[in-house]
Amino acid sequence: MEYMTLTGLATANFSSTMQTPFSQLVPGLARNWTFNKLFNYAVSVHPYQGIFYSRITAYAKFGFNRFYYLGSKYKITDQKRIKNNPFLSDETAYTNALRQLKNDESGTFINLVTIQNHMPYMTTDYKNYSKWLLTSVSEGTDKGTVATYTTGLTYTDKAVKQFIKQINKIQKPITVVFYGDHLPGIYNNSMAKDGTKLHETDYFIYSNTYAREHGARTLTSNTKVVSPNDFMAMVAEQTNS
Repeated sequence: MEYMTLTGLATANFSSTMQTPFSQLVPGLARNWTFNKLFNYAVSVHPYQGIFYSRITAYAKFGFNRFYYLGSKYKITDQKRIKNNPFLSDETAYTNALRQLKNDESGTFINLVTIQNHMPYMTTDYKNYSKWLLTSVSEGTDKGTVATYTTGLTYTDKAVKQFIKQINKIQKPITVVFYGDHLPGIYNNSMAKDGTKLHETDYFIYSNTYAREHGARTLTSNTKVVSPNDFMAMVAEQTNS
């Protein structure tokens, strides 16, 4: 998902053995074209370890100026966790992104990869998980696990709402693409029957108040179901670029 978003290339056109382009393809190429190269400055933020999916190597190949991750020379600040969740919160991720936006002077591309809602989902993560217990699930699916995942999503909703309020106060055009990669592997549904549904996630593209006052407009057609390699073209259309 991330590779398709950053490059505009659909992995469906690659060999079926190409499962992780970051690890299998990017390191061996002399040149990698990515959308962040259209900007004066580019950073990636991931409030977790940077080695997974060869991100350290991939981002360097992609031409990112800085990669903020745990253990990097560029520090993840304002580190917060929610209850007993071992991962840093989405609030932490957005706070670090906001710092980059506020320091920007000439146009920055930010690739933000959150970690809060990654598995495993333990019912000990949140005290209030029982509020989201389902009445029924597919056979073999654990209600407590799904409720814990759902609880994490409610905290994400609050963090996203606050993030949007903050970027609306910034007097420069900002457009956000919010997306996920897939539902977690906690549902015992049939992949043959529900495989597509399990790999569809919510997304939105949002332009802040300043951007809308200077020509950006929300897309209204051909946006219900899209592929991540469409995102940057959609941003260009939404921002009248």
